[in-house]
Amino acid sequence: MYSLPGEYTVVLTLSEGACIRTVERTISVSGATGMEDRLTEGLRAWSTGLSIVLLNNGGVEGELRVMDATGRLITTHRVAGGTERLELPTADWSKGIYHLEVRGSNGRWSTSLPVGY
Repeated sequence: MYSLPGEYTVVLTLSEGACIRTVERTISVSGATGMEDRLTEGLRAWSTGLSIVLLNNGGVEGELRVMDATGRLITTHRVAGGTERLELPTADWSKGIYHLEVRGSNGRWSTSLPVGY
C-alpha cells in the first residue's frame, strides 16, 4: 500500500533454478491505496492447480478482478449474490502469483494465490 500519491517503481524478480527473470514497472498512484476488508464474511478462494475457485457463502454481490504480479488486469467477473461457487480455469495463465479483489457495495475483499505451482 502507498500512503502518498506519486510515481513508484515496482520490481519483480522470479527465479527457478538457474533461470532468473526481472520485470520492472513504474506505477502512478493518485490517492491512498489502503483497503478495508469488510467483505471477509463468507468469501474464500483457493487454487486447485488448474483453476482458481471463489466460494461465496455470504451472498456477496460485486465485481471480481484478477491481476498478475505486475498489476496487469487478467480478467473480471460479476459475483452475484446467489452465486455460491465461481471457478476460473487457469491452464492458459503464466505461472505466478495472482491477486484477487472483490469490490462490492459493502467494501472490498482481497487475497493472492499461486497459479501453476
